[in-house]
Amino acid sequence: MIKFLLKIVPFLILVQSFGQEIDISSSKSELINGFPNYLTVSSKDLKKLRFETDNGSILTLRDDRIIVSPKVIGNLKIMVFKKKLKIFEKIFKVKDIKPVLSFPSIETKQNIVSKSDLLKIHSVYIYFPDLICSDFSDTSFKCDITIKTIDGIVQFTSNSTNIPNNVRDELLTLKEGDQINFKNIIYKIGDKEFRADDVFLEVN
Repeated sequence: MIKFLLKIVPFLILVQSFGQEIDISSSKSELINGFPNYLTVSSKDLKKLRFETDNGSILTLRDDRIIVSPKVIGNLKIMVFKKKLKIFEKIFKVKDIKPVLSFPSIETKQNIVSKSDLLKIHSVYIYFPDLICSDFSDTSFKCDITIKTIDGIVQFTSNSTNIPNNVRDELLTLKEGDQINFKNIIYKIGDKEFRADDVFLEVN
């Protein structure tokens, strides 16, 4: 028994000392599902370490950072290995985020828009409030546009962030009290789909 303890104690001390020299931190309180999250690793032996996660994928950069791309919301565990020995682990929370549809050419207050501002709308803009940069490649956009006037309701579908010409033609005819609703807003990045809340405008 004594011989066993003499062998295991140095091993435990080694593991504990490694753990004390390592930490992984994020600038955000929660990681974002479906996006690359940059985390900072504090360690003197970063080049000798191997990182694994139980949620998505992980990539080690040359500097003191790793990139974690979660696949599901909930928890994400990062495990750190030196050779075959696990010397550290840390759990992060993962959340979904929702894009927002806005109009870059105008400012709306309480969803009220003037006729002059309405005619300035040539495109819509999709952004993610939780992300510093929302410029992505391999994206697609789709939404339904419903216009309600005293004469009735007309509906359109747009597959582009640019306002279709037939919708623009309809906007030219709108008067005070007429309504425009952007709904079923879907923004895709690669194969991941995000849905934004409806946006309602009323002409003043």
